[in-house]
Amino acid sequence: MSQDNVVLIDVYICPTCEAHTPTRTSYKPRCARTGCKKAARPPISRYCSDACGIAAVYARAKATSARQELYTQVASANNRRGTAEWHGTWPEEARQQAASRSEAIAAAQTALDVIEIRARILQHAEDRQTSLVGDSGPLCGFDERLCWSDEALKRWADAGGSLDESGPKPSTEPGTEPGTGTGTGLVCEVPKRKCKRHTDWSVIRGTDVEVNREMQTQLLAELSEQVCSA
Repeated sequence: MSQDNVVLIDVYICPTCEAHTPTRTSYKPRCARTGCKKAARPPISRYCSDACGIAAVYARAKATSARQELYTQVASANNRRGTAEWHGTWPEEARQQAASRSEAIAAAQTALDVIEIRARILQHAEDRQTSLVGDSGPLCGFDERLCWSDEALKRWADAGGSLDESGPKPSTEPGTEPGTGTGTGLVCEVPKRKCKRHTDWSVIRGTDVEVNREMQTQLLAELSEQVCSA
């Protein structure tokens, strides 16, 4: 038994006697003041003495005052959330690596954004297909925007392109923006059973979107982890 527990003993039963009686050694509650190892004086007080009680009250009052002062300082401080200050210099190699990671993350995020644009176009085309019916039955309904390059698709989206538009296809001439060339509409109106060019386009394009989304998401996660561990 430790010396600290000895002073707290109320009723002591030796180990030999414990085998012959249900009574066990009992202890007085410890003084409520942090750090004090003496016994309290219940039910008169939770402290061992008046001095200990006064000291505990004083400590709480001091802590409350400190918290109030801290609150005042925080409330009156300038909002610097989201800022950081660096007073040293990075080695050139570390600077280049950080810049390279940032560029790679930005590129991966841009690629993901384009994939989501393709996904929205694909979903819209699938929803629209049920209403495309001609004299010979259901039409193909393939949306030519699903074939656009990432750059062309992003320019179209940035320009506020609408999913419902069915204007001209982008010209195949180099340097021509989507929607400025001449040609037939964006939606294939060949009867579905006769269109050999876009067979199973919904399944093929859907798989393509999911595979690319998973690849870019994994790449972005790996790049972000590299930044965190750098």
